[in-house]
Amino acid sequence: MWQIPAANTALVEQVKNGTAMLADLTGGGATQVGCTGAPYHHAAIPATFPANGAYTEAIYAVSIPGVLPSACVSAYQALAACQLSGKRLMSNAEWTQTAVGTPSAVGDNGTTNCATNSPGPIDTGSRSGCVSAVGAFDMVGNVSELTPDSGASFRGGDFGNGTDAGLFTRGSLFDPTSGDSAVGFRCAR
Repeated sequence: MWQIPAANTALVEQVKNGTAMLADLTGGGATQVGCTGAPYHHAAIPATFPANGAYTEAIYAVSIPGVLPSACVSAYQALAACQLSGKRLMSNAEWTQTAVGTPSAVGDNGTTNCATNSPGPIDTGSRSGCVSAVGAFDMVGNVSELTPDSGASFRGGDFGNGTDAGLFTRGSLFDPTSGDSAVGFRCAR
């Protein structure tokens, strides 16, 4: 998730159009927010974007390769960030359709396979062998991904699940206003 200066309406439009790149975000004064502890070291999610989703300042969901995924996000924050970005939080069915073809968690070789046995998350899109049939990276491992079905459920498994991570791995947060360092989200148009 990215906090973008309110005055930078051109960057907000790039985000909504799906054309914003990392250089656009950093050059436009945007800051990635989420988990503040190691290994993330993101800026804290501001109080103006609370866990219950009743925001007073917009935070945007931006999918870009080469950064650690945003995590420590509540289900309500994920829903709001997707909506503010002109998208929606992927439903369970959409997530499954997008993940088809992602290799099973047969082992994490540390370079190309899905990140399922790592000490923490890795940069998004950095594992060339962890791609679905439609070209989506990191659907298995790295961080689990929230879906809005059945409360705060999540899919795919995370960096520490080993061979338990996979297309049919599913769990849930006990409270949709809580977040976890191993759980992020994915938006769809």
